[in-house]
Amino acid sequence: MKLSFKIAYVCVLILATTSCAKLSEYNSSLFEEAFGKKKTWKGESGAVSPSQIVQPDWWTQFGDLYLDHLIQEAISESFDLKIALRRIQEAELNIKNAKARVMPSVTGSESASFSQYTQQIPDISDIRNMTDTKSLLERLNSQYFNKGINISWELDLWGKKKREYLVSNAGYEESRALYRAEYLKVVSEVAQSYFELRQKDKEIGIAEKLYADNRWRLKIYENQYAEGIIPEWKVMRQKAELENAEKELADLEQSRKSVENRIASYIGKPAGELSIPKAEQGQNIQVVRVPTGLPADLMSRRPDIIAAKHRVIKSHHQSEISKLAWLPTVSLTGNGGLASSALSTLIRQWTLGLSPNISVPLFDGGTGKNQAAITRLQLATAEDEYRRTVMKAFEEIENTLITLHGQTRQKEILEEKLSNLRQIQTQTRAKFEKGLISQLEVSDIDRELHAAEKALLTAHRSLSDNTVTLFKALGGGWTDISYKVELSKLVVIEAGK
Repeated sequence: MKLSFKIAYVCVLILATTSCAKLSEYNSSLFEEAFGKKKTWKGESGAVSPSQIVQPDWWTQFGDLYLDHLIQEAISESFDLKIALRRIQEAELNIKNAKARVMPSVTGSESASFSQYTQQIPDISDIRNMTDTKSLLERLNSQYFNKGINISWELDLWGKKKREYLVSNAGYEESRALYRAEYLKVVSEVAQSYFELRQKDKEIGIAEKLYADNRWRLKIYENQYAEGIIPEWKVMRQKAELENAEKELADLEQSRKSVENRIASYIGKPAGELSIPKAEQGQNIQVVRVPTGLPADLMSRRPDIIAAKHRVIKSHHQSEISKLAWLPTVSLTGNGGLASSALSTLIRQWTLGLSPNISVPLFDGGTGKNQAAITRLQLATAEDEYRRTVMKAFEEIENTLITLHGQTRQKEILEEKLSNLRQIQTQTRAKFEKGLISQLEVSDIDRELHAAEKALLTAHRSLSDNTVTLFKALGGGWTDISYKVELSKLVVIEAGK
């Protein structure tokens, strides 16, 4: 039995030194194939460097200092980003654990035992007459001291533990990508909510002007009614118009407050605790011109694609680990220490031992085979999910670029239309004051102008929103941060508190 054990041990060592235990890297052709032959986007020409469109502080191109302030505060205080950052820290600790599992495990022990017992002996005073021997009880003491150290080391002959480390490392890279995705999401949501807020400010300004115009017309009608020129019903109809304008103004103020509360949540403040001043006269969000000729591979820096890529790599290594389940496990167990029945002689008596162990799986009811099949399916799923993520990214960017081109033209048309309507409104008011036209004609042109102004505001905001969407779709930019874990700063919650 001992001979067969030694033979098996030698065979394993020979196999370990001659086997191809070198870890193969995952075939990167999947990642190249997913992008295909797409080099640029439909309708685009020329070429532009990534730095021209994707900058770490791309939002500053909108030219609004208050927006810059809100985004910086969101990056610093967002609970979503803090949660994502702690997940990175957790993944980094998992890497350290994977590294530690490759090393031997060492434990120390120290013990002392004391016991007392009785032993029956013959009466030595009458030893000559054994038949009359009286039974005596002698009380004895026993003690034992032991100090030792135990070492256990599972040899990573097949690279299983190395694979486990690579799984943890892929998880860490995935968590970093997810942090960046959350970063872009927070920045984009703050920017788009801020654009909505500024649109509300402009709409409130338009509604205030409409309210003032209705008051102006009501005053004219009241004077005309007092002079007997018009009937009373015209005055009453104008009062209804004034009330409608007042209601619209109140609704816009309420809606603006809701957007303000949403922004407060993004930057980690309770709703109602944030007050954003209204836009000053002439303050506008700049339109960011997107350069043409954007390279298609620019989107390879998208966090969702990076995260999907590392999920594929992680599944690949997990699949490789499942293939190693049928290989023998070799471990070495060593122990050494001091042992004595007297503390004074402890250091003069020692023990030392080394024991190799080989574990060969023979039968597991098909569990290993099934697990290997499961990991293969998980790898195939991760690969298809990666391809799907890339295809969705292509679709998102193409649609956003098409939308931006269309909205740019729509904005130009609305600006021209608004300019014409303002000229018509000026002429109509002049005729109304002279009594040449009716209130109905003035109200019609005012409503048309009001609708055109709101449509232009909506087009401007949509253009800004989709520009942000494009920045996000192309991978955006993020400020480099340190992901290092500072254990002294981690909050530890004790049980029961």
